[in-house]
Amino acid sequence: GSEIPPHTDPVQAGRHYRLNIVLKSPRAGGEFVCADPIFATRRIKLFRPDACEHSVTRVVGGSRYVLSVGWVLRGRPRTP
Repeated sequence: GSEIPPHTDPVQAGRHYRLNIVLKSPRAGGEFVCADPIFATRRIKLFRPDACEHSVTRVVGGSRYVLSVGWVLRGRPRTP
C-alpha cells in the first residue's frame, strides 16, 4: 500500500491551508498524522501544510480516497 512520509509543503509567500475530506477509508492504515491541525474529525482535516509536518501511514487493506483542496492566503493576518 501507499504511504506519505513526514514532510511540509513550503510556500514562498503567504499562509498555505489545506482541507482534506476522506471519501473512502481503507480497512487498515491510511491514517493522517499532523501534530497541530486547525480542525480534525475522522473524515475532515483542515491544517497548515507549510507550518505543520504531516504524513499518512501505510494503507494496509483496501483503498483510501481523499478530496484535497489547498489555497494560499497572501498578506498579513487580520487582528480581531
